[in-house]
Amino acid sequence: MRSASTMASETASGHLAIGTPFTLPNGVTVKNRLVKAAMAEPYFTKDSLPHDQYNTNYATWAHGGWGMVITGNWYVDSKGCGGPGGVLLDNPSVPREVQVAKIAAFARAAAGVDGQTKVLVQLCHAGRQGIVGSGTRGLCEPGMAPSAVPQSVGSDIISRGLARLFFGGAPREMTHADIDAVVDKFASAAKLVADAGCHGVELHGAHGYLISQFLSAEANRRTDEYGGSALARARFAVRVVQAVRAVVPADFVVGIKLNSVDYQTDIIRKGGDGAEDEVEDAAKVDRERQLQGCIEQFAAIAAAGVDFVEVSGGSMADPQMSVGPPKSERTKAREAFFLSFAETFRASFPDVPLMVTGGFRSRSGMEEAVAGGGTDLVGIGRAAVVSPALPRDVVLNPDVPDPEARVDVPKYLPPWYLNWGPRLVGLGYENVIYGSMITKLGVESGGK
Repeated sequence: MRSASTMASETASGHLAIGTPFTLPNGVTVKNRLVKAAMAEPYFTKDSLPHDQYNTNYATWAHGGWGMVITGNWYVDSKGCGGPGGVLLDNPSVPREVQVAKIAAFARAAAGVDGQTKVLVQLCHAGRQGIVGSGTRGLCEPGMAPSAVPQSVGSDIISRGLARLFFGGAPREMTHADIDAVVDKFASAAKLVADAGCHGVELHGAHGYLISQFLSAEANRRTDEYGGSALARARFAVRVVQAVRAVVPADFVVGIKLNSVDYQTDIIRKGGDGAEDEVEDAAKVDRERQLQGCIEQFAAIAAAGVDFVEVSGGSMADPQMSVGPPKSERTKAREAFFLSFAETFRASFPDVPLMVTGGFRSRSGMEEAVAGGGTDLVGIGRAAVVSPALPRDVVLNPDVPDPEARVDVPKYLPPWYLNWGPRLVGLGYENVIYGSMITKLGVESGGK
């Protein structure tokens, strides 16, 4: 491992690994290793398409020197939206030529004046995690999911009540016709953004959304070809990747985001206070089995043709990526599993580009991760909101010494009275704060 003094001299000479280009398997080259990752990005428009403010926000990131930017959720199904607002690609009330034109304007802005920032759209279907009344889903209409297993945000009575209120109770188990239709919607959405000039898509297979639900043994109780074994649970994700690949150009990037939490035992995810010994035992006994299931699933997904995988963590039921609780033993077990998850990917699939997201705050940490072979791309979320020009002005700026090449990301804790409620409330509180900050990026400076 290189010393800090070596890293400092390399910074001055411009030879940082994080500043070097990276070529994906399909031949697309990203100008550096720093990626503005997808976040909860609240935008409200009548036609559910990118608008001037949205484009200005992304132009700000492009001007900040990011090698690649990935949008927040763009929904592929009007009945599979995660909540109000956001971009909806399944909107028959808007002519396709209008959709292409508006997305093309976004793509040009997000690529920057020089056109060198790669622009990826995160495609998502919320499944059982969709909020009732979102998109074209009725207030009394159940969501759809692999199995009729309700979304959970906690086991106490308040959490159960909120889950029923927001998500509508038990979802409807998807039929084969439903599965075929949703696969087609992912493909249609990818074709739309490709025709509009975006460089690629990231399929959201994490954080409790539909692809993640199919991968998860907790959410997927099916006994047909889409459930049962870990490999069978990956069939839906494989079909989505294949369907997207079939309709986009060869130089169109197809990535996927996966979630370490879905490969952990229920006791690691949900164990309560005082269960530390039990959690530790469960982690030791089950980690190898869970990681093996992960390997089997991703082997199939990789074979379908992905250009990179983003390793993430957290879900609506366990949002540690957003609202970090005090580090109990079970929290430490989760974090250890997350590290094992990323390391297992790297060791098992050395030829598949890896993007790790979460916790990067300093040049030295980012450089160590890339130069040490731990990851190929560094995903940065809220730090990109606090410092939109982080690559240009700080991390890749040779005039900034290593000790100063970092960004502090404030935690916005909910008021004390909200701490008595489910953690979902805390997650929503901080998302609202950062969402408000996102919508103001570049507004005063015109994206400069």
